[in-house]
Amino acid sequence: MKKNELFEILNSKSSNELVDELILLSENFSVVRDYFDLKHKNKTKLSILKKYKQKISNAIYPDWEFNEGLNIDFVEEIIEEFSRVTPNIDYQIELELYALETGNKCANDMGGDFGEEYYIYFEELFEKTLIKLNKRKISTQILEKINSILKIAFEGYGHKDSLEDLWAEHEENPKEY
Repeated sequence: MKKNELFEILNSKSSNELVDELILLSENFSVVRDYFDLKHKNKTKLSILKKYKQKISNAIYPDWEFNEGLNIDFVEEIIEEFSRVTPNIDYQIELELYALETGNKCANDMGGDFGEEYYIYFEELFEKTLIKLNKRKISTQILEKINSILKIAFEGYGHKDSLEDLWAEHEENPKEY
């Protein structure tokens, strides 16, 4: 449905009908509940951030039968969904760094022979995160998190070197888009 079609439908509804629609959306879609929680409580709830972190862990780590997991497309969907739920860049950065950290932990835990695409995704994610960091003062906590990630970064496929190069380039010449 196009935006103008939706506008026409919504415009034809009464206030009570619109309220009913929003309540129905909230009851049926957790992302809508998360959106309203974050928007109207004016802060992130740790439980919501924790839920998205768990989704990322599930998307990255395979289960005990080595099913599922290693799904970087799903990781991207989760990050995009969270970005739509909250425009707060600090929370987005926290989730993105968590994904990068989890991707590296998984690689180290399981031998890391996941193919070049896996590592390229996380390198590109790190670059996007660094761009977001330019809009913020980097806290000691974020600095420690980045250093921790760089320390545990998987060394295969030149991944660790790429992350370190991105970080060094960021420190020397921050990019803004």
